Formats: sequence, C-alpha cells, structure tokens
Amino acid sequence: MSHRAFRLASISLLLAVACDSGNKPATENKPKSAAAIAEPDDSKSPPDRAAEEPPTDAQDPRDPPAEQEPKGGPGPKLPFATEAVVERAAEISNEAKTDWIPNKALEGPDTALAVLHLAQTAEDPRLAGAALKALPSQYWGKDHKERRTVDADYVAVVVRRLSSDDPFVLEGALAAAGMGADVEPPGPTLVAALLGRAKPGQEPEARVLALRALAGVEPLTTEIQDAFLTALDDDDPGMVALTLSTFKQYTSRFTERAPLTAKLQEMTTSDHAGVRAKALAALTTIDRGPAHRESASKRALEMLKDESPLVRGEAVYALGAMRQVEHASKIVDLMEDDAEVKLRIDGWKELDGSSATKNLLAPGGETVTGTALLSLAILSSATDSNFEYAKLIDRKKIGEPNFDAAVEAAKAWLKANEAK
Repeated sequence: MSHRAFRLASISLLLAVACDSGNKPATENKPKSAAAIAEPDDSKSPPDRAAEEPPTDAQDPRDPPAEQEPKGGPGPKLPFATEAVVERAAEISNEAKTDWIPNKALEGPDTALAVLHLAQTAEDPRLAGAALKALPSQYWGKDHKERRTVDADYVAVVVRRLSSDDPFVLEGALAAAGMGADVEPPGPTLVAALLGRAKPGQEPEARVLALRALAGVEPLTTEIQDAFLTALDDDDPGMVALTLSTFKQYTSRFTERAPLTAKLQEMTTSDHAGVRAKALAALTTIDRGPAHRESASKRALEMLKDESPLVRGEAVYALGAMRQVEHASKIVDLMEDDAEVKLRIDGWKELDGSSATKNLLAPGGETVTGTALLSLAILSSATDSNFEYAKLIDRKKIGEPNFDAAVEAAKAWLKANEAK
C-alpha cells in the first residue's frame, strides 16, 4: 500500500470512531476515576434518599401558620373516665348553672371523677371553671372516709388549667390548687405552676389566690417564702394587705424569721391602715420567744390608739393572742369601742376585670367590741378562770348583736382576777 493510501485509510478510521462516539450519552464519554471502577463495597449502606429530599408535608412558608391549642384549654379524656363517669359528667353538666354547680347535682356515685372529667374536658370556660371550683368539695388532701384522695390525675388537670388565660378557668384552677397543694409532699409541678402565677406581672387577684394555695404547702420551701416576701414589696398596698392577711397564720413556719420580723415591724408604721393592721397580725403569730412577744406587745399597745378601727381591732386581739395577762385591763377598755372593724380595698379587680369588693376584717365580729371580747376569752385560757361570753350576746336583731351583758361580765371577770 502506498504512503498516500495508508494516510487516507487512517483518516477514514478516525472519522468513523468520532462519529460513533458522538452518538453515545455524554456521561459515558467522561473518564472514570479509580473509585468509580473499583469493586462495589457491600459494607456501606446505600444513601438515605429521605434525608436528601425534603418531606412532602413540610410547612410551606407561604402557608398561613397552623392554629395552636390555647393554653390551659380542654384536654383529652383521661383513663379514669369510664363510660359511667362520662355519663355522670353529662348529668352534672345538664344541672350546672352559668358558672357554678348546685350542691344537689354533686350527690351520687362517681361524682368526684365526673367533676374531674368535666374540669379536664369542658370546652365552655364557665363550665370548666365551675367544675374546678367544685373539686375541693369532692377531694381531700389526706385520707377521708367520704371524699376521694387527691391523686396524680387531680394534679395533672389542675396544672393544665392553671396555664389558662381565661379568667373563669384560671379562677377555678386556683381554687382547686389549694386542695392539691395540701398533700405531703405536694407535687412539684403544681407548686411550680402556682409560683409562676404568684410572680409580679400577674393579675393581683391571681397572685393573691396563688399565694393562698401556696401557704398550705408543707414544708414552706425557700421559693415559697421568697414569693411571699416579694409580694410584700409590691407597690399596691391593697395587694400587700391581702398577702399579709393570707399568710399571717403561717409566718411561724418561715425558716428565716429575723428578717421577716424586721420587715413586719417596719410595716406596722405604713400609711395604709390595712397594711398596718395585717402586719401586726402576722407579727403576732411568729412567736420567737419572750423577747419577741414583749416587743410585739409594746407595738400593739401603741396601736390601740390608731385612727383606724381595723388597726385597733387587730391590736386588741394581738394582746389576747399573745396571752398578755398583765394588759387585760387594756382589752376591757376597748370594749366600749363599737366602731366597725372593716376596711374595703379600693379599686380591686376580679380576674375578668370587673370590680370586686374586698374587705379586711379583724377576728371576733364586726366591731372593736366583739374583737375585744374574743381577745379576753383567749387571754383567760392562760389563767385559772376562763371567760365565756357567747351566751351573753343578744342577737335578737339580725346584724346588730347587743354586747352589753357580755361587756359587764368582762368587767366583773377583770375585777375578780386583778388581785390574783
């Protein structure tokens, strides 16, 4: 073959190969790497296609946001809700009034669980609130022959409803929480929920109700004590006075009593009569020994001349409560004071924003006279001659008791015992 013929044949062969390559897919024209041509490794899992591809139900940012379940709203049916319990709940619901359940409707078998079921599942906030308020009549913190004992289901329902923003539901949950807290030991989730409601920034009524429930907790933890002390620093004197009124009988359970005592002593000079009165009442119950009683008694004697009848009532009661026998004559002197021992908290609001009537009272009745009589009766228990006066009160006029005979008996008791 000539040189020219050889060249022509070679060119024809190259053109044929090029044409054939052009008809193949582009991926097959790429050179293969060493990894690509290696033997397949069966030990490696195939790629997870689900991880590479977005889920088909992913939220499209253009879609409207999904509706969230309202806080503290109705919950699912719990395991205790048998068919009989649900039927009983329906009966109670039919007999319920606008926002309360009549006592007659709460009689019968399965009532406690039926009320708890309503508290958990009722969509109507007024019905849910009514059921929650009825729970303490059906449950007890400890063993009780006629009531069901507070259990995990009770606590779970109350904790759920405590997060509600609806005033009727929240009020009912706070009422039910008091019974739930009166167990030993109380559930930590319930205590935490109540502490949340007792914080500054919550509605004053919610704070007071939460503190009232917390006051019954055993033991009175540091967090609970701090919640009370924080409330005492509130700018609203009505809030402070109601807080003092709520926990005055529990101050003896405070572990750090010295700073509390100093704070209460300072508060007895407040410009607000309710704060002065209830600070003295709380100071009286701490009882840190003879020196404390002497100091508190001295302050009570000074407050017997206060311009507020409520303060005078708490002062005369304090002398008897601390068994200050040497001041019995001061107690009898106050029996001539027939002023009403009632102080209204101005501007107080219910959880629904409506105006509320909140009154602070002294123990023993509606007047300083009645409180002084009770004080002397308590004081007399520290002597060998008890003073009893209940049967001497003339109650013929409704709302207007006549203490004349009781006061004369008190003067006679004092004369007979002064020489002893």
